[in-house]
Amino acid sequence: MGSFLFVLCDSLSAGQVHGKSVELTPDKSLVEVNVGTNATLIWRYTVKRNVNYGILWGIREQNSDNIRPDGVLFSQDKDEKAQLRSVPAAYAGRVFITDQASLVITDVRLSDEGRYICEISTTFLTVKKTIQLRIVGR
Repeated sequence: MGSFLFVLCDSLSAGQVHGKSVELTPDKSLVEVNVGTNATLIWRYTVKRNVNYGILWGIREQNSDNIRPDGVLFSQDKDEKAQLRSVPAAYAGRVFITDQASLVITDVRLSDEGRYICEISTTFLTVKKTIQLRIVGR
């Protein structure tokens, strides 16, 4: 593919639910890294008080806006720490959540290339943002 890693953000907007807003935004629209370094995919979110929500981080299905069934990396419920899911073997020991909602992939490999999703769901709304990783340094 290319010779660098970059982040491309989809244009899904924040949602309104009965006056309760949920916002999810990427910190940057473009990130570049080399193979063998760490990639930090930064999302920030705001959920109004008293709204129950859950967050998923995962690998996006090709030609879809959904996380692959075998690609959920982490999940988190309101007021809990992110929980590691059944991570695909290629990511074992190399992914974690930091800050508010940043997905870190250590020792980036060419096989890490793809689209990653952060998804926040409430009872009435799901908001998703996708970040595409493109890796170079072959």
